Amino acid sequence: MVEAAGNIDSLNKWAWGTNAGWINFNPSNGGVSVCADHLEGYAWAENIGWIKLGTFSGCAAHTYNNTSTTDYGVNKDSSGHLSGNAWSTNAGWIKFNPTNGGVTINSTTGSFDGYAWAENVGWIHFKGTGSVPYNVVVTVTCTYSLFPTSQSVTAIATTGTLSVTSPSGCTWTSSSNVEWITITSGSSGSGNGTVVYAVAANPHSSSRIGTLTIAGQTFTITQGPTLSLSASVNQQTFTVGQSLSAGGAVIDLGLPVAADFYVGILRPDGSIQFFTNAGIVLGNLADVTSFRPLAVAVPLATPFSVNAPNFYTHQWTAGDLHSSYVFFVAAVTTGALAGGTVPSDQILGLATASFSFP
Repeated sequence: MVEAAGNIDSLNKWAWGTNAGWINFNPSNGGVSVCADHLEGYAWAENIGWIKLGTFSGCAAHTYNNTSTTDYGVNKDSSGHLSGNAWSTNAGWIKFNPTNGGVTINSTTGSFDGYAWAENVGWIHFKGTGSVPYNVVVTVTCTYSLFPTSQSVTAIATTGTLSVTSPSGCTWTSSSNVEWITITSGSSGSGNGTVVYAVAANPHSSSRIGTLTIAGQTFTITQGPTLSLSASVNQQTFTVGQSLSAGGAVIDLGLPVAADFYVGILRPDGSIQFFTNAGIVLGNLADVTSFRPLAVAVPLATPFSVNAPNFYTHQWTAGDLHSSYVFFVAAVTTGALAGGTVPSDQILGLATASFSFP
């Protein structure tokens, strides 16, 4: 009999029977495999020879019916309780859930315990603590998987969950690699488990990516921007007589600040044509104090959207400046330009659309 090695520990592999003697669950040319719902393979007893734990092989899901010589074996339930029969030519049927006995496998340690009954040789004990301690122990290969492995969320603060799958007894920890994601439940676990996380609101106009490390695996969260701006023009190149149509859109998902909105056209001579509630005002790119907003101190805490595809129209004439232009929509934190500069961390959003009048 030659059988592939199972998953019993190379040292903790012994059971004992007064008549059967020492029983090796990890012998040369044999071995017992503890699968999710059953046992299979061969053990070797010094006095009775080979013991077959079941007629199935491959460790796929299987339940023995124990109704014939071609369908017998030891089953295992989700709690680690064993039932059914093994077979030995010399010992006969070996029942793993006999009256006044029974065998279990600890889901955390992998340790067998209890008594099986062999019809010809009597009791077989799986764990002894006397002067010669012995035990049969499953070696657990810890593998881990996450589901899902990533998640996309909007800019609004939210929570989420993910599942960790691992064998019983396999411990794991979880941690966040960014400040804006916190783990609220499931910072550690053993076997299968759940991790609950909280994502803070995104205060920026760009998406951001953060990760959690769970059981050595990476879970990725992509969070969308709070403020989405767009700018568009009806074409990229114009000639005399043609009409420019410039527009933009704002989508706010709820940012706990107020913003000043600037809409304008950067002209070839460095001047800026600002659109304001009082009409068009000229400013200068080199002088921030000349910038004029379209709207001031707009609260972003309550989500809103604005779409103005034809915000500004202009028919080109021979007297217009010839060269490149940039139509823009920008949002900055209210008051951010008071110091005469444009702090990059105060720019909440910027969208541009280029065009030319050659």
